[in-house]
Amino acid sequence: MDGTYDPQDQISETPAPVTQLKKQPVASTPADTPQAVSDGGISPGASDSSVPTVASTPPPPVPLAPNQATRPNDPLRFPPTTLPNPYERYEFELCRSSDGTAFAVFRLEGMNAFAMPMIGEQFLAYFTDWLNANDGEQNPFKVKELIQRLAFHAKYHGEYVEVWHRIARIRDGIELALYDSADRRVRVTANGYVVVDRDSGTIFQQRTTALPLPLPSDTPALHRFREYLNVSYENVLLIFAYITYTLCSPKCKGSKYVVLVVQGDQGTGKSLLCRLLLWIIDPSALELQAFPSNSKDLPIIISNCHLVAFDNVRSFSSPVSDLLCTASTGGNISSRALYTNDTLHLLPLHGAFILNGIHGFVVQSDLAQRCLTIRTLPIDGQQRIPEAELLKNFERDLPDIFAGLLELSSKIMAQLPNAIVTHPERMIEFSQWIAAMELALGLPQGEVQATYSRILNESQLDTLLDNSLASAVIKFVSEQLDQRWRGTPAALLKELEEGRSPRELNSQDWPRNPIQLSKRMKSLKASLDSQGVKVEITRGKTRQIIITNVGDLDTSEIY
Repeated sequence: MDGTYDPQDQISETPAPVTQLKKQPVASTPADTPQAVSDGGISPGASDSSVPTVASTPPPPVPLAPNQATRPNDPLRFPPTTLPNPYERYEFELCRSSDGTAFAVFRLEGMNAFAMPMIGEQFLAYFTDWLNANDGEQNPFKVKELIQRLAFHAKYHGEYVEVWHRIARIRDGIELALYDSADRRVRVTANGYVVVDRDSGTIFQQRTTALPLPLPSDTPALHRFREYLNVSYENVLLIFAYITYTLCSPKCKGSKYVVLVVQGDQGTGKSLLCRLLLWIIDPSALELQAFPSNSKDLPIIISNCHLVAFDNVRSFSSPVSDLLCTASTGGNISSRALYTNDTLHLLPLHGAFILNGIHGFVVQSDLAQRCLTIRTLPIDGQQRIPEAELLKNFERDLPDIFAGLLELSSKIMAQLPNAIVTHPERMIEFSQWIAAMELALGLPQGEVQATYSRILNESQLDTLLDNSLASAVIKFVSEQLDQRWRGTPAALLKELEEGRSPRELNSQDWPRNPIQLSKRMKSLKASLDSQGVKVEITRGKTRQIIITNVGDLDTSEIY
């Protein structure tokens, strides 16, 4: 090997030098076959006068150099610092992300940095065209083999980089990828926002499904967005908070996403509202989607977008509800990797999503605490506008609306250090964001926070009333003359069963014995506490359950 790179060799990596064996005079036999030491190891049948002939009895093994593997063709035997670099001819760098994904990163002069995953149709199409243009027509199988080698090198020896989709975290703010034809970016900090045309070092992954965000105009007009929202004024403010919060929350460790739930009667613009939010935050060719029937598809869908909208949701099981909770705060789904026995394959489950539907589909209290429920208003038949016309007008106003939302995001960032949370909720980061928005818009302190807390309590009450056991507990507490009840699980179960219909007693929510009652009361403690019903379970000679009405629980309008 002369050290030059030949495309036909693909990735030829010169092994570390080994100790030269001295010639030993041995008797040649017909069974002996001359062998030659080559770049890739031992090549049978080759002959060279300068290559020593080895005997049929192998010599003692040659000591391996540090970091040298036992397999002569294994690239991992080379320390990264001594690897040959035959890739300089390409216009991309071989890199890897935190999860080990191999990326081709492009840092071209006069352009913003971007990345392509090396395993996929997008990079295959690009690299095939590049090789055909520079080296002539290529064998498709050889191209795929070369990509596999490049991806292997990137995964184990490539530079570690942060690769983002749509929104990235930068110092003192965030950077948005517009994904327009010029690949422009927008940086938002507490000092304002600026459009970046070139030389941004932030690396964004180019996704084929991503559609461009509008270029913000010089005339911000947030008030125009109000014309397209069929919700109450207090919900308009919460929508502003949701959009800016989601825009300023990149997918990274520690980010928590509020689940937006859009509910309303038929024909009140639920799907339209979801579509408008997608256009503002993360436009995608996927648009509105049906909720996946296979829960394993959920992480794949969420990982391909910053924001996903599921349309016409009717219901989902408790395990799926748990997955949505995980997606809100971040986690992984693990499974056995293909063609292996003990290797785990991890799918990240983290992202923002919207659920819309007519029916009350959030029935788990844990999920309800992470939701923001927005209810659309009835529309008078004479006020209806064709959706195509409305979307056309919205597209015209979108640059001004987008500029207004970016301006509001910057002001909220500036006010975050001064924000005072008056109504802390489980999604405390969102509560802080609302408190800062109140300062940015000059609203009374705690006004929007109180609305958010009230909506959460109403949603959790609806969730509790859909549960037979929780509904019975609330009714039982509301009927007690004393604010406090104490007794054994068996006594409480007997009290709760009085007056219940056979249908309720046979439901899946209803406990079959006192032990089940104790376990299910534990799972309901947090949700009941949000309604002013405090549950304590003590241990002693006999287990005791103490239920205290610490709030103003009034169920006269419910029952």
